[in-house]
Amino acid sequence: MVASGLFGNGLHVDIVIDVLSSERQTTSDAAERLPRCCSHHDDWATLSEHLVVEFPEIAIGDIVREVRRAKGAVDQVSLDEPDALVTGELIARHQLSMLSGRLAEVARLDPERHTRTGKTR
Repeated sequence: MVASGLFGNGLHVDIVIDVLSSERQTTSDAAERLPRCCSHHDDWATLSEHLVVEFPEIAIGDIVREVRRAKGAVDQVSLDEPDALVTGELIARHQLSMLSGRLAEVARLDPERHTRTGKTR
């Protein structure tokens, strides 16, 4: 299965999901590995409040920005609200964990541009 989307920053992303491979991790596997404060959140405001408490070392503006980005991402793929909240929480927690230094930053979808020296053809 391929999910495709064009995000607000002009980044076009194709996500390929191999549904036949048992070696791939499912979203629920990833959700179980990330620490969560509760089993679910009723709305985005509650999620944001819980993230402020869980990440006191991060400025509230940064938390709001990451929750807003996560909500935008799940809105782009038209997930139903319960699924959107779970997926958005995963996105926001992961980003905040990297921002706080709890997780090491790995390859990103938005790589830096390198200035090339010499002529190109």
